[in-house]
Amino acid sequence: AAWIPTTAPSAGEDFWGVDRSVDGRLYEQYVDGHGLPIEEVVEDLDAIICREGGVPDYCLMNSMDFKAFKKALGSRVVLVNVKANANVSFQGIEIASQKGTIKVLPDQNCPQGLIYMIQLDTWKLGSLGKAVRCIDLDGLSMLRINNADGVEIHYGSYSQVVCNAPGYNGVAQIA
Repeated sequence: AAWIPTTAPSAGEDFWGVDRSVDGRLYEQYVDGHGLPIEEVVEDLDAIICREGGVPDYCLMNSMDFKAFKKALGSRVVLVNVKANANVSFQGIEIASQKGTIKVLPDQNCPQGLIYMIQLDTWKLGSLGKAVRCIDLDGLSMLRINNADGVEIHYGSYSQVVCNAPGYNGVAQIA
């Protein structure tokens, strides 16, 4: 949400050392969908992102908003299975975009009333060194547990989600 907030940044507002208010390509596309049908909000957000040069491929929304979107589409729903890896997959809805297709997925952790549309190849997990590594700043990679037959190994991550084209992504608010 920090990369694609629901309000445009104000002048002088600092985000990772950058004043994003000087150029709209440095922040998201936004649609105020209050009072509009949910399927129209999704289409409007797609149109704005495509107009700015983006090629959105995923749309994420709360499970309850996804239910409303699925109901609104009725018999026009095209279900798709999105595989994250060999053991995990998600069932979503595939819709036509101005520049291809978009997979609409429910996400229980997405705030209800917000729809995020993203171009996945503009996002990555940035890190100095390995993303997850053994914390051995004292030179010890493991510690013996004094009252048990075992050892402790501490892992940590000093990483940040980054976006190299925030203007190719968007957010919409719905009622």
